[in-house]
Amino acid sequence: GASGRTIKKIAQEKNVKMAFDQSTCEQGYSTLKIAGTPEAVEGAKVRIEELLKDKEYENEGRAYESSVEVQLEQAVVGMIIGRQGQTVQRLEREFNVKINVKNSMSYQGYSTLK
Repeated sequence: GASGRTIKKIAQEKNVKMAFDQSTCEQGYSTLKIAGTPEAVEGAKVRIEELLKDKEYENEGRAYESSVEVQLEQAVVGMIIGRQGQTVQRLEREFNVKINVKNSMSYQGYSTLK
């Protein structure tokens, strides 16, 4: 919406903070980062996906694709990945998704799952 009105409204309703990272806009996409409790983040994500479905958005014949970025405490990253990556591989197959783990911030105590 105008001046980010829609995003601001959702952020207020769901008690989250949201910010666009447009550093990749020349590549055809931007990233909306949502921060808050897991329940609040999920609620905001669902609301945004509903808005996109309402608009029946299509990009060159491809349906809209979304991604989620989650910061995990380093202590639980191994559990998410699983032995030899088995848990991540199972989740990718089961939900037809691609999961990337970025450990570039592990020195600060967390990794990013995207």
